[in-house]
Amino acid sequence: MKKKLFAILLAVVMVASVVAVLAACDKTGSEVQAAIDAAQKMSLKELEDAAKAEFEAANIKFTAKATTSGVGKVLTKFKAKYTWFDFNEFSSSKDGAAAEEINSTLANNNFYADFSMIQIASNIKTWVDAGYLLNYVPQNDDEIQLSDSATKPLVGLYADKLFAYNKAAAGDVVLRNIWQLTGKDGTSLKKVKGSSIQDPSNEGINMAFLTMLTSPAACTKLAAAYQSYFGSAYTDQSGCKNIGYYFVQEYIKALTNNHSSDSKVLSETLATDTTGTVFVVGLNKTKGYAGSENNWHQDLFYSGVDGDVEGYNGFTYNTYLSIPKTSKLPYTACLFARYILTEEGFKAGWKDVGYSSPNSKVSNNVDTAAGVEYDLDVTKVLQEDAAYTRANGEDVRKFVTSAWTAK
Repeated sequence: MKKKLFAILLAVVMVASVVAVLAACDKTGSEVQAAIDAAQKMSLKELEDAAKAEFEAANIKFTAKATTSGVGKVLTKFKAKYTWFDFNEFSSSKDGAAAEEINSTLANNNFYADFSMIQIASNIKTWVDAGYLLNYVPQNDDEIQLSDSATKPLVGLYADKLFAYNKAAAGDVVLRNIWQLTGKDGTSLKKVKGSSIQDPSNEGINMAFLTMLTSPAACTKLAAAYQSYFGSAYTDQSGCKNIGYYFVQEYIKALTNNHSSDSKVLSETLATDTTGTVFVVGLNKTKGYAGSENNWHQDLFYSGVDGDVEGYNGFTYNTYLSIPKTSKLPYTACLFARYILTEEGFKAGWKDVGYSSPNSKVSNNVDTAAGVEYDLDVTKVLQEDAAYTRANGEDVRKFVTSAWTAK
């Protein structure tokens, strides 16, 4: 018993010592990593105590940088929960601006932020490998249950871009197979009347979608959908590297439009559309739908909500939680990252359908007006893989640019 008590006291003293050292000066990457390593072994109570001690000793406000505005709402909720906490004014940034700032500050060991939440998967693998952004993974417990795939690096948020169209405008056409989007008739399903996507050269998420369509796992599903739709196995066509490249090429050829904004599609286009165009559009944008009593579910087909599409219902992209290597408050950053993954923290920032937490203990988001609870089925969407998009993004970008120019 005495040995156990001594071990506990020693652990408390060690944590207090580390906090004191970290609070005394600007931190190096190794010191921030040491704090993260310690935080990952702590209970929630121990992490709360370490964060509070660090915050009070540092006597500075917390700085968060993110490409999602929901972080601002979570900061406010976090401050209400932990009265010792305070933060600098927050505003979200665009992907490009975030990338530029990370590259210009962390590469030179300058302060960027205490905490980062970004969705630039093609870059995050490079930043993690370079040690610019450090990965904290909370323990699974009564509040948090994460799969291993959601921790490398740590995912804080899933968002979905799905296929959507006005049901009345589409008439007797129902989207049931992804190859309908290539404008070619199969054996049983009619091709769609038109399709639209934001220009992937300006919309990184869509470029990631097209990139992931060329991945081995995607090709397996595309081949199965091709067999089902055309009634024969896919054979090498047009000299494309694989069936994923072939699908991307044919999909771009068949595009009848490219819209400038997902939000505008929901607020200005889909309610009055007469073309039957299938849009690749964020499910979370339904909050801005302008139609019959604003009930998007009454008027629109959304893949995964109204029916599944052979191949894929669409694309799920990730937003990642990281601790920058020059963080001045790493324990506080770890506690904040953990809070985002809880039911309370997640719902504070992202409560609309189309957003999902990687924590299986967080309940599904519900659109009560439309009567829709969206349950993300990760087996029926194409999920982003940071390592694959980083390794293959440039090759696919060149391919897409060529196909887009040739349209």
